[in-house]
Amino acid sequence: MKAPEQLPRELVWTGDGHLSEVAMTAIADGEEAIVPHDAFGHLGVCDACAAGVEGAATLSASVSRALSGPIAVEEARALEARRAFPVWAAVLALAVAAAATVPNLVSLHTWMGRMWFALREGTPLLTRHAVSFLPRAWSWLPVMSLTAAMLFLLVGLSVARLAPRATREMRIE
Repeated sequence: MKAPEQLPRELVWTGDGHLSEVAMTAIADGEEAIVPHDAFGHLGVCDACAAGVEGAATLSASVSRALSGPIAVEEARALEARRAFPVWAAVLALAVAAAATVPNLVSLHTWMGRMWFALREGTPLLTRHAVSFLPRAWSWLPVMSLTAAMLFLLVGLSVARLAPRATREMRIE
């Protein structure tokens, strides 16, 4: 592949030793290959030329946004738009769940009696097992807390990764 030709020195430098508009525009547009290397050395030490390149880059970005304005604004609005919570779907799901529960209301009294028996007889049993297990499990407490912290960290990172990000509209000045 043939290297692009560089700009002549007369087009790169002004009479007072600063970068010309042509050179600043070429740098701002990303055409560094056509600008001589000594121009970049000057750009690093001269604030006036650096400001000129920044102004040219801003102008180039503004023109690009202006030429693609309506499409970019519509895309930005589409990105910002969040889907509303499906209220009617949630209400319908609750209604279906309630309707599915109605046939079981007949056996609710029997279920409550069994639940009371399980709580009355099971609570002392569970308490005795917990009391005998806790002294042995005390040494695992730091590992369990570290595991819980890691899980919370992973969940937080997942939420941050999946959460929609707000986009800023760029203004044309």
